[in-house]
Amino acid sequence: MQQMLDLEGPSGSGRGALTSAFNQGYRRQIRITPSCTPDTRAQEAEIAARGRALSDRIARDYLG
Repeated sequence: MQQMLDLEGPSGSGRGALTSAFNQGYRRQIRITPSCTPDTRAQEAEIAARGRALSDRIARDYLG
């Protein structure tokens, strides 16, 4: 989270919103998967792949 805040550089309400959204996602995920298993590692890889695909699409849309 700290690395994301350092990279994004938000201040004031933007920083609070980013922190709140991260914490909500963290709490939701910990309820779903309270400990690591082989299945959670596969889920982590799927989430990372979706994030990469999303960032690639955004970059294509904005950078051409």
